[in-house]
Amino acid sequence: MHELSIIRSIIDIALRHAEGRRVTAVEVGVGRWSNIEPSCLDFYFQGMIAETSLEGASLRILEVPLRAECAECETQFEPEDMVFYCPACGSRLTEVISGKELRVKAIEVAYED
Repeated sequence: MHELSIIRSIIDIALRHAEGRRVTAVEVGVGRWSNIEPSCLDFYFQGMIAETSLEGASLRILEVPLRAECAECETQFEPEDMVFYCPACGSRLTEVISGKELRVKAIEVAYED
């Protein structure tokens, strides 16, 4: 259910940056480990854009892969399971460097004459 408040924020960001122009698409990056359900985002987005300058806009959701970095050897890798062992040196001292975020990446607006 937290997707509803997230979509409200995404819509607010799009409206603010569109500066009154009609928005045709909003692109967001959603981390694989963000605990956000993309289908819920799209559902709420479509339900909340009626009668705004976003009406008819599409929501493009790009999955951001989970990436980690080893603290021992600095190898970056995409973990294959929930236990993060460095594939280069076997260390468990790793840090997630991407895959938990949610970011508005682009807002497309229509420039009408």
